[in-house]
Amino acid sequence: MRFDALVVRPSCDLALGTLEIRQTITKAGSRVIVKQPKSQRSRRTVPLPPPLVEVIEEHRVRQERRRAILGGEWEDHDLVFSNERGRYRYPDYVSTRFSTYARRFGLPHIGGPHGLRHSLASALDARGNGLATISALLGHAPTAVTSKVDTKRPAPRIL
Repeated sequence: MRFDALVVRPSCDLALGTLEIRQTITKAGSRVIVKQPKSQRSRRTVPLPPPLVEVIEEHRVRQERRRAILGGEWEDHDLVFSNERGRYRYPDYVSTRFSTYARRFGLPHIGGPHGLRHSLASALDARGNGLATISALLGHAPTAVTSKVDTKRPAPRIL
């Protein structure tokens, strides 16, 4: 499983409200592998909505407190979302936690964090955003991929 959101700090510019997708994280056995996204189109800048920027800023404050407590035991990989010691999180940890919280709060099953991409694409499509815009946001090269895969599912009703 690829995971784009476990990002390196310099790629997240909270002042601009943007996130640059420059790396992906996968798991091979017990090893975390950091690599470049699979295509040039996959390397992109995505906007972050203001409520998400606030959540990330609050997270950074907690992370800095944790770093201060651990001192020299903190492994600084300059990650926005690290584990408790500063290391990379395993992608399956994120998927498991996501599913746990979704069940706890009665949200519909969408297949883990990756399903959020499909839900976003469907919601943007339903609101009249063009396929070219949606494709660029998701990092797809041809709009046919977005049309075929991401916008065919109805966006789940959460509220």
